[in-house]
Amino acid sequence: MISNAFTGARLYFIDNLRTLLVILVVAGHLAITYSGFGFWAYKERSNDITSYLFFLTIIGYCQAFVVSLFFMISGYFSSESMNRKSFGRFLWSKILHLGIPFLLFYLFLSPVGPYIKSLVKGRDLTYFEFWWLSVKSFKNFQFGPPWFLLALFIFDGLHVSIYHMFKKYFVVKHGRFKVYYLVFLFVIMAASTLWVRNSFPVDRTFLGFRPANFPRYLLFYIGGGLIFYKNWSGYIEKLRIKNWMIHVFVSFIAILVVFNFSSVRGQENSFMGGYSWHAWYFAFWESYVAVIMSMLMLAVYRVYFNYTKPFLTFLADHTYPLFIVHTPVLLVSAYSLRMFKMPLIPKYFFVLALSLSICFLISFLLKRIPILRKIF
Repeated sequence: MISNAFTGARLYFIDNLRTLLVILVVAGHLAITYSGFGFWAYKERSNDITSYLFFLTIIGYCQAFVVSLFFMISGYFSSESMNRKSFGRFLWSKILHLGIPFLLFYLFLSPVGPYIKSLVKGRDLTYFEFWWLSVKSFKNFQFGPPWFLLALFIFDGLHVSIYHMFKKYFVVKHGRFKVYYLVFLFVIMAASTLWVRNSFPVDRTFLGFRPANFPRYLLFYIGGGLIFYKNWSGYIEKLRIKNWMIHVFVSFIAILVVFNFSSVRGQENSFMGGYSWHAWYFAFWESYVAVIMSMLMLAVYRVYFNYTKPFLTFLADHTYPLFIVHTPVLLVSAYSLRMFKMPLIPKYFFVLALSLSICFLISFLLKRIPILRKIF
């Protein structure tokens, strides 16, 4: 469980929020499967425009704020952790809790995506046979969603290095938060995202990462650190939920207008990079949604979900291993049910519920293994 760095009080709302965010990660990745759009090993696609817009909206919102908010939360608690620990202890904890889970996924689970692709093409191999061929050829290994762990490890490594070099400047003190800081964050985020995407569109990788979204991730990580050092966490209690819900409604209308009047289907690439009006609009919309959804989620969970019960504790304790295993579970579930004919939206919710249930079961079993319990 997570505690407030200053009062020692349990921050149950952060545990519960992280559970929701991991579930949204799973929901977003499954939406890619049934939208037919995006970067996923197995896809099904319908000609139904309603389903397409439904899935594209889920992907848009999840991509805009979920991982960004994760980086903000991580930036806050990493700052708190390095204030308590030596350089070596901090780095070892990150190797244990970020590096090893990433390597476990990379070495043993990441070939599941290429394996599913091989099954679609008609190759008849067991997963172990395919994995062993991948080992011998050193192919089919990819970062997958745990790229987040590697990116966070890099951010934390740079952060703790800078912290120990300039420690006298990292002083925890109370600072007054002003709303125009969020406007400044939004403008810098949108402009830097647009600039990066001119060279690295959303569909382009660099060293295994997709740089198109990294301006947002880095700014949110820095923002999390500032919340700790300026002791701005009390500002969350003053957030007006109603105001942020109005912003979310505006963002929803804004994206529906573009989807309905720009003939988006078949022109997805125009949103991914460059300086077209689609790219401008999407970069600013994503940055707007990242700010408003993060503030809304923090406010809602701080007010209504700052408590725990045995079921919520169980979920919070098992979301990390769930995050590690969810990719192969989603791929296997969707592929296994490919012949199950039903409208895609109901099928999506059915496969989502099934996959989450399997993931939580696997997480429960993994946490029974003592050595893995120390990692997760």
